[in-house]
Amino acid sequence: MYKELLFTIKTDLTSVEDSQLIAVARTVEDTGHHIVHSKVIAFDETAITQVLILAESHFILHTYFPECQAIMCNLFTCKEMDTPDFVKFASAIANIFKGIVAKCVIEDRD
Repeated sequence: MYKELLFTIKTDLTSVEDSQLIAVARTVEDTGHHIVHSKVIAFDETAITQVLILAESHFILHTYFPECQAIMCNLFTCKEMDTPDFVKFASAIANIFKGIVAKCVIEDRD
């Protein structure tokens, strides 16, 4: 069974630092996921996409500055995680960006 976590972080930030993206990767690894490949695509100073290909699936982060003051994230995994684990993970990512989790959806996927 696969699970998908979709969450939105609201933040006052207007850009992302490399150190924050490194912290995101470490936070993903702290959940027991294994990063196989990573890529960051910068569209301009305010819009980036971070893609982490995991042995267990993927994690994707998109920034939407300044139009939404938000970061949208998606973790798709076949690793066993329960709801508290997902909430803890989303909160840890939000803390990296000095933000709050504004929306969080956990879906079971077959």
